[in-house]
Amino acid sequence: MARTPLWSINPAPSSAARVAHLAVAGMGSEEIAQAVEAALRQVPGVWLVAVQGDEAMVAVAYDPSEIRPGVLLAVVEAAGIGIAQNLRAGLMHTRPLRGGGLWV
Repeated sequence: MARTPLWSINPAPSSAARVAHLAVAGMGSEEIAQAVEAALRQVPGVWLVAVQGDEAMVAVAYDPSEIRPGVLLAVVEAAGIGIAQNLRAGLMHTRPLRGGGLWV
C-alpha cells in the first residue's frame, strides 16, 4: 500500500529557492519517514518538505543562501541515528523551485 507523502510548509519561499531531491536508503517505515520530515523542518532555510517513504525519496525546497544540500544529507542521516536506523542519503540533483511543484 502506497503511503501518502508527508508535507510541511515553513514561511513562503523566495524566488531564489531551490529544490533538492534526495534518495534515502533505509527509509522503510512511516515512523522513519516522519522522523526525516520532522528533522528537515527544523533546519533554518528549509521551506517545504515532501517525503515519499515507500519510494525512499525526499524533496526539499530551501534557500541556497542559508543552507547547502550537503547539510540536508547530514540532517537526514542524523535523523536515522536518533531512531536507531541506519539511513544513507544521496543527492540526486537540485533545481530552481518554480511552478509545477517539488517532484517535477
